[in-house]
Amino acid sequence: RSPSDASSSSRASAFAIAIPTRFVNWATRRSASGGNERSLRVAETAPPDGWLEIDVAESGVEWVGRNLLNKHYGRIALKSGKLRFDQGHLVGGEFTLDMRALTCQDLAGDPLHDVLIAHLMSHDFFDIELYPDARFVITATERVVGATPGAPNLAVSGDLTLKGVSRAL
Repeated sequence: RSPSDASSSSRASAFAIAIPTRFVNWATRRSASGGNERSLRVAETAPPDGWLEIDVAESGVEWVGRNLLNKHYGRIALKSGKLRFDQGHLVGGEFTLDMRALTCQDLAGDPLHDVLIAHLMSHDFFDIELYPDARFVITATERVVGATPGAPNLAVSGDLTLKGVSRAL
């Protein structure tokens, strides 16, 4: 969203991607005394380059929805996705969301969960019978100046397609 768009709408959109740059594993070896020693090893990875497929089992989209009285949050599973890197920098990507795999985490175990999910999947909202998939395509990325370790450090812009209509985020 551009600064000029911010005044025209009170809605804000966010998209987050976590990309590991280091992997941690434990190594076990025999010590001089004959016992086992465990040590932590951190292996730096080479910067990625080109298209990389994402692990859809470990990935998803988290959502938040509000109305006048309630706020709900949940998850949508991904059918597919890939990220494009240039010399270790994220420069693009595309994801297909499985709208049939929509859950509401704050209502898990509550009878209202299925009522809300049925409503969101109906023609009133996502109309998953006609539009079972949604799509997000990354169109631009920009580093966040002054970001601290562990904090968001990349602003991602893209096009979200829901029910056959695409809009920039």
